[in-house]
Amino acid sequence: MLSTKSVDNSVDILKKQTSKLTILENL
Repeated sequence: MLSTKSVDNSVDILKKQTSKLTILENL
């Protein structure tokens, strides 16, 4: 069973990855 912390960490990682992608697209 997933804890809420692990879910939050996964969301944070996804947000960081998507923000990196948007930064690359904006270049």
